[in-house]
Amino acid sequence: MARIPVEEAASRHEVEAAIKGLTEADHLRILKYANLKAQGLDCSNQELINEAFALALNPAGEKHFRRWRKGQLPFLHLILGAIRSTASNWRKKKKSDPHFVEPNAVEDEPASMAKSRELEPSQHLVRKEMLQKIKDEFRNDQLVLDIIDGFAERMARAEIIEVLEIDENTYDAAARRLRRKANSLYPKGEN
Repeated sequence: MARIPVEEAASRHEVEAAIKGLTEADHLRILKYANLKAQGLDCSNQELINEAFALALNPAGEKHFRRWRKGQLPFLHLILGAIRSTASNWRKKKKSDPHFVEPNAVEDEPASMAKSRELEPSQHLVRKEMLQKIKDEFRNDQLVLDIIDGFAERMARAEIIEVLEIDENTYDAAARRLRRKANSLYPKGEN
């Protein structure tokens, strides 16, 4: 992907104004997306969000930055893209170098101890209740229940397809049913 020329990119002042202009719904969408992308990384969702905003705010002369072509791309999409690419880059580095620690992790700790992903008891209880409510909705759909169990085991899409011996279309249809029901039960990330 070609870099946007400096003269076509939004200024730092315009980027700061766009950040201030993000709505509560935008912040929630960013948070949910970062939660998803932080799965399996030794970083928190907030670290991904911080990195995305830092990339958008960096001056054009620096090596790592993300320019925004104002008017052609919503600012929210720029931030979501930065989260996606940062998570992808960190994931690739982690695969190629088992000793890689994400930039925001504490340097003198081993990668396995960089960040604790433990939930607080109240968060754990809320998630457990949410999961049970979703499972109750699918009590007659064993395929969706099996996919949920795969997610709980942190299995990748391809692993779930292989283990359940289903094709991609069957998986996609079941995952879509699950996603739609979860979104209807918990609109806008409500608990």
